[in-house]
Amino acid sequence: RYEVNGTKYTMMPDIDPYYWVRYTENVVDHGHPGDILKDGKPYDDHQLAPIGRFVTGDMFHVYFWGYFYKIFSVFAPSLSVFRSMYYYPVFISALVVLLVFLVARKITDNVGGFFAAMMMAVNAAFLGRTLFGHPDNDIWVVFFPLLITWLFILTEEAKSIAKIMVITFLAGFFTSLFTFAWTGWWYIFD
Repeated sequence: RYEVNGTKYTMMPDIDPYYWVRYTENVVDHGHPGDILKDGKPYDDHQLAPIGRFVTGDMFHVYFWGYFYKIFSVFAPSLSVFRSMYYYPVFISALVVLLVFLVARKITDNVGGFFAAMMMAVNAAFLGRTLFGHPDNDIWVVFFPLLITWLFILTEEAKSIAKIMVITFLAGFFTSLFTFAWTGWWYIFD
C-alpha cells in the first residue's frame, strides 16, 4: 500500500500489470498502445529508451482494458485507468464462474452446475491469477475456451438450422477473438 495526498492505494502484486497499464493509458488517451505513432505504427519511446521500439505482440488486453475503463468510468467517473483495472479480473472471473455453471448444467443438472461453479470459484490456481488488483492476461485462457465450449454445447441442442448457424457464427467469432488474446488459441479450435 502507498499513500498520496492522504489517499491510500493498493499496489499491484506483480510487475506485468504495470507494463499493461501504461499501454492501456495510451489507448485511452490517444487510441493506440504506443506513446507516439512512427511510420503509422504505435511506437513505445519509453521502453529501450532512448531508442524506443515498435509496440508488438498481443495488444488485445490493452484495448479491452481501455474500453472497459471507458464503460466503467460512466458508473465511477472519478476512477483512474490504473484503478479501474483492479476491477477487471473480478468482473471476468464472475463471468467464468457463470460459464462453468452453464456448461456443467448442460452436462448434468442445476446441482452439478452449482458445484462445478463453486469449485471453479475457489480454485487456488484460478484465484491466484485473477485476484482483485491483478490485471493480467491469464484469465482469457479460461474465459474464451469456456465460452466457446458453451456455444458448442448449445449447437447440439438447437433445433433449427438458423439457430445452429447463429450459434456457430458466435463460436467462430469468439475463437477468432481468442487468437488476439493468446497464442495457444488453437487448442480450443482443434
